Amino acid sequence: MKRKIFFITLMMIVQAISVSAQEDWKLQKDKDGIQVYSAQVPDSKIRAIKVVANYDASPEEVADIVMDINTATEWVSHLKSCYLIKRVSQNELYYYAEVNLPWPASNRDFVAHLT
Repeated sequence: MKRKIFFITLMMIVQAISVSAQEDWKLQKDKDGIQVYSAQVPDSKIRAIKVVANYDASPEEVADIVMDINTATEWVSHLKSCYLIKRVSQNELYYYAEVNLPWPASNRDFVAHLT
C-alpha cells in the first residue's frame, strides 16, 4: 500500500507541473522496484521528476484513487488541503491543492486538470 501511495503522490506532482519531453533523465533512487528520475527543466529552477514502477492494479483502479479528490488529504503526503473545482465528466476534473512545506519554504498551491 505504501508503494501505491508513493506512486500516486508522485503522479499528482508530475500532473501539477507540466513538463516537455526530457532526454537527460538521471536516476536518483532505485528501491523496492520504484525508480525515481530527475531532469532539468529549461529556464526553470524546478526539476522535473519521473517515476517508473509496476503495480498489480488495473488502470481503472489507479484512476479511481487519483480521481477521488475528497480523500486525497488522507493519503497524499504533505497535502494540506484539496478540493474539487469542477467535474467535467466521470473521467475529467479540475482541482485545487495546497502542499505543506517545511520552514523556511512557504506552502505551495496549484490547480490541476486530470483526464
